[in-house]
Amino acid sequence: MNNTIVHLIGYPGVGKLTVARELCALTNAKLLDNHLILNTIFGLIEADGKTPIPDPIWDQIDIIRDATFRAIELAAKPARSFVLTNVLTDEEPLDREIYQRVVVLAERRQALFVPIILVADTDEILRRIPSADRAANLKHIDVPGSKAFMAENSVLTVDHPNTATFDTTGTAPADTAAAIVTHIKRLAQ
Repeated sequence: MNNTIVHLIGYPGVGKLTVARELCALTNAKLLDNHLILNTIFGLIEADGKTPIPDPIWDQIDIIRDATFRAIELAAKPARSFVLTNVLTDEEPLDREIYQRVVVLAERRQALFVPIILVADTDEILRRIPSADRAANLKHIDVPGSKAFMAENSVLTVDHPNTATFDTTGTAPADTAAAIVTHIKRLAQ
């Protein structure tokens, strides 16, 4: 995989980070998990994965995201590929903006852009939400809150010719990553 930006999008608990790690291991891409950006601030304010984050904090997180994207644009090796992860929904206007910023990042790098939607059965997602690994990474771990979030929000609708959707319900993360690599190889031909 050469100069490719893969954007993994899905609900909390769908397996974005786990699949991203497998994908990076297969391709030597660099991982930019959304929590790498979020946890710069979440750790400082002692986010617990259950209490809502105050609105003004998101503006500060946005500054970190912009700086990170700018660093990728200006200083990353031209052939370097990246895997990004995000929870993005149609109901949150800023989520569409974040997605568009990833599109622009790919355009500026003249990279192959590959949006991937990860889905899973709701019961499986709710089973994964309260894991110790998620809590340790300052991720959302509130099961009732997650259930309400999924009922009230749909995963961002992505209209891009390179988009693919993968169900992680009963698929090993390594197998999902391998399927994504196959999809990318088809696009690169």
